[in-house]
Amino acid sequence: MEGLEHLPAGWGVKRLYDVAFQPKDRIRISHLTPKNYVGVDNLLQNGQGKREATFIPKGNAKTSGYAQNDILIGNIRPYLKKIWLADTEGGTNGDVVVLRVRNAGVVAPRFLYYVLRRDAFFDYMMRFIKGVKMPRGDKKAILNFTIPLPPLKEQHAIAAFLDDKTSKLDRLITKKSCLLQSLKAYKHALISEVATKGLAATPTKQSGLDWLGEIPTGWELAELKRLLDYEQPTKYLVKSDDYKHYKPHYKTPVLTAGKGFLLGYTNETEGIYPASKENPVIIFDDFTTTFHCVDFPFKVKSSAIKLLTPKRNLVSLKFTYYAMLSMDFKPRPRDHMRHWITKYSIFKIPLPPLPEQQRKTRKQGNSKS
Repeated sequence: MEGLEHLPAGWGVKRLYDVAFQPKDRIRISHLTPKNYVGVDNLLQNGQGKREATFIPKGNAKTSGYAQNDILIGNIRPYLKKIWLADTEGGTNGDVVVLRVRNAGVVAPRFLYYVLRRDAFFDYMMRFIKGVKMPRGDKKAILNFTIPLPPLKEQHAIAAFLDDKTSKLDRLITKKSCLLQSLKAYKHALISEVATKGLAATPTKQSGLDWLGEIPTGWELAELKRLLDYEQPTKYLVKSDDYKHYKPHYKTPVLTAGKGFLLGYTNETEGIYPASKENPVIIFDDFTTTFHCVDFPFKVKSSAIKLLTPKRNLVSLKFTYYAMLSMDFKPRPRDHMRHWITKYSIFKIPLPPLPEQQRKTRKQGNSKS
């Protein structure tokens, strides 16, 4: 059983099919609105509910329906943990599992919702997925999931307790998110200022670069290719697509230089790039020019990545990373080309003496959000 070996006295154990079923309700598409239509795309990750739909099916045919207190679960990429307890009725589609409690006098819908929000349930769903690019759960298999079942009165008490605690945590997260955005804005300004102007007011000179303005006297400008070596990622490419399936015992991250950054984890033990706190590396997407600074061992998926490391005794990699963040360059959408050798590596950045670079990166590191 899924972590249910030791339960409080008076609790029972049931299979999901004993207490819930998948209803066959239908609703006319013409009755759908952004508020009552729930597709997998407007369910939020990690049990954060749903947002209003930006896409609604057209026509007068019928689609799957749901009722108040039904539990809706995203069935595509179950590892995203999309789940919502319906507070109204409406419509959905085949990519969303709808569960309805058989008898609310035996199982409280809100209690069942919290039971299914646990990682154990989504880990169970992942055991039965089909497909690689867009893995889907098995709607029948999930009904065999084992759940704990306390007395009804205790179910209501547990649900009320979790309602209170999670709502307080959500409010705290919202406040912290606002603070995080402010810190990110501050970090960006700090990076731009310190990486290009220095730590203290000093005499300055014109850099000759439009995006940069003035730099301290004593600094120079240097092309990135003078400061950084690059390596092709061939020997660090992940060999199997198995990393796409969530498996807790897989430990080595598989990275992309794009916005997604972490694609998954692999159990491959050869061809791991040995990045560390002492020897970080910049992974650079040769087509989009997005990049990340990485200080832990990893593998990569794409051969379009360049691995950038500092030439000895010339530059701090972290300083170069922050200086690159300050650059205002975005490739044109029609420019489907590799940029590092032909364009990006000849861009110039300001270069203070190495000890000063290291001081700046320590200061910026302490200001990370």
